Amino acid sequence: MASMLSRQINNWNKQLKGYDGWPYNNITVKIVGWAVANPSQILNKQSNEIVYTDTITDDLSKTDPNIPAKLPVAPNALSRFEHFMDPNYSYPGGLDKRFDMYLWGTSNFQGGAGGDWGQRMSDDYILNTLNSDEIQITEHEMGHGFGLPDFYEEHERPPGGFPVPTIMWAGNSPKITEWDTWMLRYTWSQVKKDTSRFPTR
Repeated sequence: MASMLSRQINNWNKQLKGYDGWPYNNITVKIVGWAVANPSQILNKQSNEIVYTDTITDDLSKTDPNIPAKLPVAPNALSRFEHFMDPNYSYPGGLDKRFDMYLWGTSNFQGGAGGDWGQRMSDDYILNTLNSDEIQITEHEMGHGFGLPDFYEEHERPPGGFPVPTIMWAGNSPKITEWDTWMLRYTWSQVKKDTSRFPTR
């Protein structure tokens, strides 16, 4: 799982490597815990693996009975997404216990969802693509984590059109394209200008 996620995030990262002061040659992926509704699903559990068994009600199950009602979650206290606005926040157990993103595998989930909180898609899709070099839905949802938008609908696209293909338009490309790279680099250059996030020294 970690190797699959590493390949996907670094397919994006290599588009930024060496560009406009981007500081990362490689992004290391580390799984810091597993959240499951049923802990017996974790086979061959290792002594250093952490398993969370808390659940919340998945709102999707209220409108789609095929979606399980129990949504496994890790503690909010350990979520970077929940606390990144507080520079003085102290994560219980230190930074090694913190998690930056979820990868939520959900039975009968259609398509995908993503943002700076992580990615969500069908558990079958995740398991069936573990050995793939480029995974269309996973990379698309990671693109949202970098701030890139969807281009499904006409009103979501730039006036007058734009270069295609793009992975950010579902079914338009199975991999990251030149247009995606341009958007990613533009986004990084704009974010970098925010001196409150990246103070000059």
